[in-house]
Amino acid sequence: MSGTDSKRYRCELLLDTSALLLVAEGVNPVEESLEVLRSRCSGIKLVLLAKVVQELDRLASNRGRRGIAARLALTEVGRLGVEVVDLVDCDKADDCILKYSLVTKNLEVVVLTADRKLAKILREYGVRHIVWWRSRRKFILR
Repeated sequence: MSGTDSKRYRCELLLDTSALLLVAEGVNPVEESLEVLRSRCSGIKLVLLAKVVQELDRLASNRGRRGIAARLALTEVGRLGVEVVDLVDCDKADDCILKYSLVTKNLEVVVLTADRKLAKILREYGVRHIVWWRSRRKFILR
């Protein structure tokens, strides 16, 4: 095993609503994030929290651009066969994401988000995350 292989982790990519909504802008957030993580992780598991699915369902029932974006995001999630995890003791999707990323053991959890407020909270707790750099139209790992 080479020196770089010893630093590779088994990872979970935890998907946030804001990043999934980028599908409507012609961005493939999951595929691009997987590309960012491939050099860091030996295996990557996609995870979506039930609260995020509920949030997408709520948005999808609306008309307008966000409703369309949410419907596209749900289609993309269905195509990828993402594992949905239910945490019953949290209220909002952001709270569930933070809680899940802090309590999961034996794996490195990396959160995919385009939400600056959530990214700031994740940074404060030392949680690895991938954010959308809008001006450069790419994802970066923090």
